[in-house]
Amino acid sequence: ATPAIHCNNTFYEIAPDGYDREITFDMGQEVAGMIDFEIISPAGAVLDFYGVEYIDMEGNRQEMDGVCNGMRYITTNGRQNYTSHLPRGFRYIIMSIRNFNETVRLRFVRVLSSTHPVTQTGYFLCNDYKINKIWEISKRTSILCMFDTSVDCPGHEQSFWTGDFRNEALIGHYLFGAYEHTDHCLKVGMGSLKTAPLPMASVPSIPQGVMPTWALLYMLAYYELYLYSGDREILEKHYDRFALLIENCLKMTDETNL
Repeated sequence: ATPAIHCNNTFYEIAPDGYDREITFDMGQEVAGMIDFEIISPAGAVLDFYGVEYIDMEGNRQEMDGVCNGMRYITTNGRQNYTSHLPRGFRYIIMSIRNFNETVRLRFVRVLSSTHPVTQTGYFLCNDYKINKIWEISKRTSILCMFDTSVDCPGHEQSFWTGDFRNEALIGHYLFGAYEHTDHCLKVGMGSLKTAPLPMASVPSIPQGVMPTWALLYMLAYYELYLYSGDREILEKHYDRFALLIENCLKMTDETNL
């Protein structure tokens, strides 16, 4: 079922019948943020939430095993509201209700966006509807991958990959003028120089390790930040750490310049 749950005083009632209940909520598009809901319930009911990004016409789901894209809430008695502590990415929320012997009244289920706030400054439009639609979808994907750092995807790893970040930064510059976000990401990547000679491929999460191409793309992002922003102060602020990067690269370069 896909009931319409609105933020008003109308409640969707789930009466007990001896079985668990499962409700699928379609957010209409991919979202990223905190799951938030309000409910009137007897104590001890178990609410399991599970987010997925895709369900086909036959009901087959693109499962998201092993990426912590679900949560469990056990009710107290009465009216209660809960907001998840971690952001998750999905289009559909599957909510299972278990262990309830009295009617559960659900007021709303929603997502509180937790992506980086941006204002669109770059635009694209052509006479091909499909290309325009692809561009709009891609723009939304870019927003959904801007958390406290750029991340590889809103639903699975949510990891800051330094090579992925360089390409995301270019899009962020064009679309949003998001220079401060790129500046912050560069600082985060530099933090890994405490334990490695070059920025690690994924910072500060696992897998740990240096991917040379990713490190070089990350270094290129410095130049491109200046190219798009024209802000010399940003480069001057990072100069000492960037000089250390160059020094470390030269130490690892052989006579063939590899």
